[in-house]
Amino acid sequence: MKLPFSWSGALMALRYPNFRKYFLGQALSILGSWIQRVALSWLVYRITGSASLLGLVAFAALAPQLLIGPWAGAWIDQRDKRRTLITVELLLTAHAAILAGLTLLGWATPIPIVLMALTQGILSSFEGPLRLSLISSFLSDAQALPSGLSLNAMLANGARFIGPPMAGFLLHWTSESTCFLLNALSCLPLAWALTQVDTPRPGTAQGRTRDAFVAGLRFARQTPRVLQPLLLLAALNLTGSSYAVLLPIVARELLHGDAHLLGMLWGAAGFGALAGTIVLALHQGVEAISRAVGRFAFLAALALVACALFRSQTMMYTSLVVLGFSVALCNAGINILLQEISPPEFKGRIIALFYAIRFGLDAVGSLLAGFVASLLNVSQSFLLEGLLLFLSALLLQRLRQER
Repeated sequence: MKLPFSWSGALMALRYPNFRKYFLGQALSILGSWIQRVALSWLVYRITGSASLLGLVAFAALAPQLLIGPWAGAWIDQRDKRRTLITVELLLTAHAAILAGLTLLGWATPIPIVLMALTQGILSSFEGPLRLSLISSFLSDAQALPSGLSLNAMLANGARFIGPPMAGFLLHWTSESTCFLLNALSCLPLAWALTQVDTPRPGTAQGRTRDAFVAGLRFARQTPRVLQPLLLLAALNLTGSSYAVLLPIVARELLHGDAHLLGMLWGAAGFGALAGTIVLALHQGVEAISRAVGRFAFLAALALVACALFRSQTMMYTSLVVLGFSVALCNAGINILLQEISPPEFKGRIIALFYAIRFGLDAVGSLLAGFVASLLNVSQSFLLEGLLLFLSALLLQRLRQER
């Protein structure tokens, strides 16, 4: 598969000072988020040993993005996005600090953990769409937008590669509360960077939030070039992205390891994700990216099946690298396609739909994966996810060909 290749195009967004300030603040914030995510999953499994509770906590952290996300997009389009994101980052700082305090005091029992995960999910319903929709305002040239989005995805997946092994090291030598406190501190540089950027005065959508929400849904439903990527995104994250909730079980029960091994497994998937976004950043063209997204969805399905079949650490690492590569390339590619296609007046709402589906169905998939793993076993959960993703990708491919 040959795609247009350009280093200069991939790095174009870094020429803009506003984007560079955002990029550096975002780097620390995302790294802290991954450290907290791994620490929270390990805390849950350490104190309960429950696969179902792992799924429930993941669901609580992500489900609000499915329920609130689309409405958040309409609300965001009516606000000053930069100031709103600063407020959300400060609230996330307070949230992580409270979680650190609960854990340090021994009050982090299942009910408080689920409630804190739910609160984080509500805040993330606003933070994610705000961050993505602001990227274009940091770039004075519209041609730099694909570069900005690709670099943002590369940054997120780089943190996904570095953060989990770092979390495993911190968990081995310190505690979960230390990880949560580091995440609280990591949100502050991004909030500060946002106060330093110089952006144009934002335009806002007019009318009631409900009307803006309905108009955004109508646009997505009636525009095939928007609807089809969203459907593939839904299938991919209902199945392929939910592997993360199963990794504590893989580390302890299949591979007989500890928190350090969990960090390494997550890091393997993160390495693949980073490689996937680098490949995406180095290639240009909407049609070429669209074809690549469709093809790599099948590879993600095969990687899930491989996770179900292999028992050695080496083969599990390899399968997770391939899975992380494919899922990240597809998610980042779909994001670029939607931002390129969406007109400015709908951008916040379409990005919110992307975020709602990306993380909301990840939540549903995590809940289902945890349930299947507790009812049957972790290998059968991987196998079921792989088969469902393969069939969904095949059906959507045929629908595209018929059109």
